[in-house]
Amino acid sequence: MLTFGDEIIYNLSALREQHAMLPKQIITSLQTDLLETTYSLLSIHHHTMHQQAFLLAKQQLEFEGLLPPWEAFCFVMLGSGARSEQALRVDQDHALIFVMAKHSSESLAQIYVAKLTELIAAYLYEIGYALCTGNVMASNPRWRGMAQEWSIRLINYQAEPTWENIRFLLIAADSVPIIGDWQLLVTMRKQAVHAIATSPFMRWKIADQGRVDKLVVPLWKRGSLSIKETLYTPLVNSVRLWAHSMSIEEPSTLERMTLLVKQHAWTEAFGAEAKQVFMQVLDWRVRIHVECLLRKTDITDMLNVTKLTPEEWERLKMAIRFVRKLQLLTVKSFRERGSADGV
Repeated sequence: MLTFGDEIIYNLSALREQHAMLPKQIITSLQTDLLETTYSLLSIHHHTMHQQAFLLAKQQLEFEGLLPPWEAFCFVMLGSGARSEQALRVDQDHALIFVMAKHSSESLAQIYVAKLTELIAAYLYEIGYALCTGNVMASNPRWRGMAQEWSIRLINYQAEPTWENIRFLLIAADSVPIIGDWQLLVTMRKQAVHAIATSPFMRWKIADQGRVDKLVVPLWKRGSLSIKETLYTPLVNSVRLWAHSMSIEEPSTLERMTLLVKQHAWTEAFGAEAKQVFMQVLDWRVRIHVECLLRKTDITDMLNVTKLTPEEWERLKMAIRFVRKLQLLTVKSFRERGSADGV
């Protein structure tokens, strides 16, 4: 798989070509590599494409005579990309943090970052990344700003913990740097995680979203099951709540599981079972995406259960049972008092 150096900026045509080659590269990787290696290749590719889009946008503004108004910045990836869990169907989830240079005009700085982030979103779309339906992109003023603006923004979310504001904190906590000053991102992420870790009400509210009458049951549709809705999303959300309750800032779900065991929130047996199920879910997702591309159909997360072997059926039932067990345990542990004693 081609990777790009930090100092090299490729044009959109070359980036589109590389992005179009990704499915074939992933098919080969699935046949020869461990699943962890396949997802590492996916993560490197998606991070590289986002870095290149940023550099292209910055270069274009320089051609227009506009120079960066900051002394430091960090372009940030959010969501599944930050957790290194993106497969082949990927939309845009990103943010921008910056510190203005001395004597820079704030109004001119806002004009610059607005133009920059609009270009980034446009370039990523041209490469093959769909726009985020929830508008969680740096082109949205909510997801860009000076470091002090970010701090105030997160404080306000914490002070008024509506479900929407809690969700914004959760999104900010699932973040990694793409390019720039990593410390800006680390500071922002630490503040978001701390807000949740120190608020029993927010943890209770998060758990309440997964209460028993809301628990996801197998979503069958004409012989298919939504891997994302039935397994992936509830598993990721539950693990994230446990991790934040322990002030774990690492965004990766697998790393969160490891740290939950290390900090004695989970037993080794429970952590091992969680990892086994999660890796199976990731395997299903990427293989479903590959099959859709080979059939030249829209990429979905629907698993065709009519084609499962008896062994695959058992693995699916085991995964569903575990995710439901984790959901029930999470709801029971955090709904009662916003904290948990561990399992």
